[in-house]
Amino acid sequence: MTRQVEPFRNEALETLAQIIGDYYSGSEITRLFSRSGYGDIDHDGGTKWRFVNNALLHLQKEGVGSPNHILKVIQTACNPQGWINQREKYESLLKAINEVLSFYGLQVKDDGSLIQTSEVSSTVQRTRSSDEIAFDSRNFHPQIALHARSHFCRGSYFHAVFECCKSFDSIVGKNTGIGKSGQPLMSESMSLNGPLKFNSQQNQSEKDEQQGVMYLCMGLMNAIRNPQAHEPELNWPMSREDALDVLSLVSFLYRKIEGAVIYNASARSSRKIEL
Repeated sequence: MTRQVEPFRNEALETLAQIIGDYYSGSEITRLFSRSGYGDIDHDGGTKWRFVNNALLHLQKEGVGSPNHILKVIQTACNPQGWINQREKYESLLKAINEVLSFYGLQVKDDGSLIQTSEVSSTVQRTRSSDEIAFDSRNFHPQIALHARSHFCRGSYFHAVFECCKSFDSIVGKNTGIGKSGQPLMSESMSLNGPLKFNSQQNQSEKDEQQGVMYLCMGLMNAIRNPQAHEPELNWPMSREDALDVLSLVSFLYRKIEGAVIYNASARSSRKIEL
């Protein structure tokens, strides 16, 4: 390369980490770093993109600000020989990564080679994609936008839905203090005797609402979160329209728990949910 490349900013590293998290499983992430020459980086089983982000931050720090370690990982990720019989997925990965690299005057070509371009982009000159328009038109709860938008707008509908389901599950667990997850957590926390209250349960209609929302949350965990947690993405395809519909359901449930309270029966006190 003829021009010195500036270090990647934290925002760019986070976006790269989300892209890698979208396209690689946990074990594949470990192999990616190993093939890049960093065999000591072993995925710990946590949230993939956060793990990758921390690893990239560490590599750049070790390089005393130089982006060279990051570029090695990018080139390995974009090696076309690692995507045999997955041409469409490879092209999607390449497009997402090159959008980040354009801010640094870099580009990965179809053959996996890394080149410098003539200009460094200061902004991404493009109109909103159809995915962005479709997502934004739903006016989702802010937690949906936080956890799903970047994945959805890259066409990673599976991960957009999965991240929101995991987030919803985590928020219910942390607020109620119940050491369970998935369907058992929703059942215990939202039953008529549970701590998470959507209303005062003073009449049959309010009790029906309490149980109805509980069953919706249990169904979300059983029908969507659990299969996604245990099945590879290729075995559990998610279309754009299905993803939008599921995200709309999760958005509705977020708004329900946002207006709920955690009731402490022994102390006869209540507090609002913390998102």
